[in-house]
Amino acid sequence: MVGIFAAVGSLILAISLIQLANGYMGTLIGIRLATAHVEPLVTGIVSSAYFAGYVTGAALCYRLIGRAGHIRSFAAFSALVAAAFLGHALYFDPTLWAGLRALVGFGCAGLFVATESWLNAKAPAASRGAVFAIYMVATYATFAGGQFVLNLAPPTDFSLFALAGILFCVALLLCAMTRAEQPVPALTSRLKAGELAAAAPVAVAGCFAGGLVSGSFYALVPVYAQSNGRSVLEISSYMALAITGGLLMQIPIGKLSDSFDRRLVAGLVALAFAGLTLAIAPARPTPWFPVVWLLLGGFMSVIYPVCVAHANDRMPPSAPSP
Repeated sequence: MVGIFAAVGSLILAISLIQLANGYMGTLIGIRLATAHVEPLVTGIVSSAYFAGYVTGAALCYRLIGRAGHIRSFAAFSALVAAAFLGHALYFDPTLWAGLRALVGFGCAGLFVATESWLNAKAPAASRGAVFAIYMVATYATFAGGQFVLNLAPPTDFSLFALAGILFCVALLLCAMTRAEQPVPALTSRLKAGELAAAAPVAVAGCFAGGLVSGSFYALVPVYAQSNGRSVLEISSYMALAITGGLLMQIPIGKLSDSFDRRLVAGLVALAFAGLTLAIAPARPTPWFPVVWLLLGGFMSVIYPVCVAHANDRMPPSAPSP
């Protein structure tokens, strides 16, 4: 195990720094738009541009990784996102920011695909679960902790955007200087969306719903909180609390889905999330509010991984993973 982490430890550290920056930047964008009193529709478009870029990057980045290799691809995607972050600080315009958010989403998708395919190739089957568990804990922890970076400077200040660019550059440096040998690009076959939907319709619907919910949550909750007079410390604390709930729920729900029908588990998780959403909707300050919010973030975060596991269950061994 020590030898494995000697080979991929710098990669996990690099992607953790990326999650640290990417985590607070998503919240910062929402707060900044709310501070400028941008129309809700425009705010939604700017926020959703990130996910449009992410989907595009997930569909196309494998070509660059296969052609240039993991290290150079990681460096290219990191540089793209760092430049986009700094572009936000140069000029405030929702149209420009929508384009920059799309570039950030594209680059982050490429970074996550490069990282996870690298870890999957380098970690032997006997310890792959432990490697990915540590990877998930590290990224979730930095994603949650990054929310408190928002308190270091006002949302209109250049400093937070510059810090995000610096963190991505340090991550690029860690990956570029690693002594670990990168995986040899392998030939891959693509799984058509229609084939996946026919084989695992519940998984496709669940992944779509989970992505829609989590994307809306992380993009719009900071905007809603800012418009209701919440302080930056309150916003960062509750965003971090929701992310921590996702971290804490991953292993218990994952084990539960290994023991029962994953479709049943996904359905129960969705029902629990819906019930908690209705319970928390009035947003009344009660002693139980933080606990309910923690559980809300937890159930929201496990819908997607349970559905992905179900999709992989329905795929033949020779098929590519969805």
